[in-house]
Amino acid sequence: PAKTFGDRPLQLWVGTWNLGGAVVDPLDNLTEWLRPECGADIYVVGLQEMVDLNAKNILTVTGNVERQQDFDAKFWRVLRSMGEFVKVRSVALVGLYIAVFMRQDLSTEIRALDCDRVKTGAGGSAGNKGAVCVRFELGDFSFCFINLHLPAGQTAKNAAERNSDMRQVLHDAFSDKTITGATRRRKEGFLRQGLFTAGSSDCCVVLGDFNFRLNLVRDFCVPAIETGEWDTVKGYDQHLMGETGLELTQFQEGHFSFPPTYKFEVGTDRYDEKRTPAWCDRILYRGSLALQSYDSAPLKASSDHRPVLAVLSVGAREGTGAAGPVVGTGGDRPERRDTPLDQPRPVSALPDVITLGPAQPAVVAAPVDDLIDLG
Repeated sequence: PAKTFGDRPLQLWVGTWNLGGAVVDPLDNLTEWLRPECGADIYVVGLQEMVDLNAKNILTVTGNVERQQDFDAKFWRVLRSMGEFVKVRSVALVGLYIAVFMRQDLSTEIRALDCDRVKTGAGGSAGNKGAVCVRFELGDFSFCFINLHLPAGQTAKNAAERNSDMRQVLHDAFSDKTITGATRRRKEGFLRQGLFTAGSSDCCVVLGDFNFRLNLVRDFCVPAIETGEWDTVKGYDQHLMGETGLELTQFQEGHFSFPPTYKFEVGTDRYDEKRTPAWCDRILYRGSLALQSYDSAPLKASSDHRPVLAVLSVGAREGTGAAGPVVGTGGDRPERRDTPLDQPRPVSALPDVITLGPAQPAVVAAPVDDLIDLG
């Protein structure tokens, strides 16, 4: 018989953190980030810059395995105090890392598990920038999670590069063709069959270091932040001003009531004296998801970025009141435009709560271990 959650939608915790090439410092309590009280059934964590993005590290596509294992061990210590969880899959690309953890009783229900990576650095040949992705089906829903790191910089040229990379990631992920029409060969467990795209999933979350900037000078920005005038400062955010490309207008973002997450002096609450602060670290979503909370965590010993988290309910649609606040066009996002990505099934056709049927064999992507190439 099918399993159901009754009146309680499936809960997702999604987190992103740019570690700035460092390991997680013991002084940073991950419990403050994972928020055990949220009662999540699935945890999806995305990291950026697990290693310094120097020439040597860029050549190791799969990143630093020891650092990945060190992070997993610290993450596990918190998860184990919250219940029976298993790690479903992880994928790395140089400094990028995404991992999916799930309640043990749900993990046997996963179908069509697949992973991918998309390189956007050096014209698509290097993995210092790009994305790592995981998608699967669970119950009546398909899920896609994309952890990305877009180019840095304050100029209009930098913003255009971010838009171009975002367009490439959303097009190429899980596709058999690149955005330029080249063949993306199947390799090391990445199926790349072109059967679906990020936009065709029922529930899609894009997280990471988007490197969105504020069109402000530091001397105005920092005093406003220090006096809590975040709404004034947010008005100059490149994404909220609609400067980040048509692709992202199909995604929603919650109202954020936390200060800019970059760039701090490590170990302090002081912003770097040479940089204008910015909300670089974001979580965007689309499909049959309702936002429960959106926040940053006060972890400051490890990195010059603050980690960000979002808690989302699956199968409870925005605006119905079934799973929390309305975060439609009234949220912190540009106005929606009529330029859709590949459309998921109509929201009206989706059930209000996830229903889990009999388990089917999962397509498990094998570990990836190769050097730099066009894949």
